[in-house]
Amino acid sequence: MSAQVRLYAFYRCAGSFQRGYGPHSGGHEKIVGWSDPHHVRSGKGRHIRPKGQDFTIGDVVLRAGDVLDAGRLTVAAGMNHPQLPVLMRPKVAILATGDELLSPGSVPGPDQIIASNTYGVAAIARDNGAEIIDLGIVRDDKAAIAAAVAEAQAVGADVLVTLGGASVGDHDLVQSTLVESGMVLDFWQIAMRPGKPLMVGSLQGMTVLGLP
Repeated sequence: MSAQVRLYAFYRCAGSFQRGYGPHSGGHEKIVGWSDPHHVRSGKGRHIRPKGQDFTIGDVVLRAGDVLDAGRLTVAAGMNHPQLPVLMRPKVAILATGDELLSPGSVPGPDQIIASNTYGVAAIARDNGAEIIDLGIVRDDKAAIAAAVAEAQAVGADVLVTLGGASVGDHDLVQSTLVESGMVLDFWQIAMRPGKPLMVGSLQGMTVLGLP
């Protein structure tokens, strides 16, 4: 065996093998892994990780918009970045409106339905990194709707999603209440059915998305 070979020990622990890692001083051709006293495996370049195996100078490893999951955080630390510039998670407030709505687990009457859309919208927003603020269900009443909108503003919501009350019926009070509260309406109604009365606007820096 060459005198230049430096041994990084594989040592026994409860019947299994643990591996030791570290930089070698250069000039060595191979690392010998010991797993059995009667069987030593070796070979040129074996058990040696070349420089730049993970990344090299000039590589773009993290891009703007990447979600910092476990793998990316590990890479960032490995690149010796103690801090990273990040964007805050957007706060998305969700408000369901309608006298006919009940929470899941309730027993609906003849003119009532279970409010399910809140959970789907919340899941979509959460999957895309948002922090969810559930404003619950409010009845078809301008004062109640206005109070819920004010709550969304008070907690610093970046986006308010309203569910229901966006059409032209007698009980569709969401748009008029929002406009009276200062919302600038960007557009209302799209060429799609169902879903025509979709509404988009902004209220003092808070984006408003009204779903039918």
